[in-house]
Amino acid sequence: FITFGCFNSLIKLNDQVIDVWAKILKKLPGSKLFLKTKVLVSNSECRSIIERFSVHGIEEDRLILEGWSPRLQLLESYHRVDIALDPFPYPGGTTSAESLWMGVPVLTMGGYHFLSHVGESVVTNAGLPDWVAMNKDHYVDKAIGFASNHLSIFMKVLTLLFCSVLNNSS
Repeated sequence: FITFGCFNSLIKLNDQVIDVWAKILKKLPGSKLFLKTKVLVSNSECRSIIERFSVHGIEEDRLILEGWSPRLQLLESYHRVDIALDPFPYPGGTTSAESLWMGVPVLTMGGYHFLSHVGESVVTNAGLPDWVAMNKDHYVDKAIGFASNHLSIFMKVLTLLFCSVLNNSS
């Protein structure tokens, strides 16, 4: 099964994001969503996330919820993610860069104001411009398409990272 992930602050997960991510999970039976952020140490925050997804028909066992961990453990957690999902209209900055650095591609959405362009800037400059969706339906379609072909995508990301390291060494 495919594991999507997002390590961004929960404040970025508005109702539209939850709706779109639930559509992705529904179209990919067996897929999971791994959310990791410091507030998920709270049982009430976990319960809230579970309830927000259950409204859309997503069962609790499809969600992996983890709270704070030391830096090294946080970075190692990316090894449990196949594809990172960027929230919108406020995407990740550091979390998107870390995801790519750890070899996990990030699906993001293009935006209409400065902050909403951060995700597309990070992903495009990493050599993955096809990972920028133009609207919510496009985001769902891309997630499903990439999930169906995740092994070749993983190899492309590793190749890009490897070439980047070689080209930037002094």
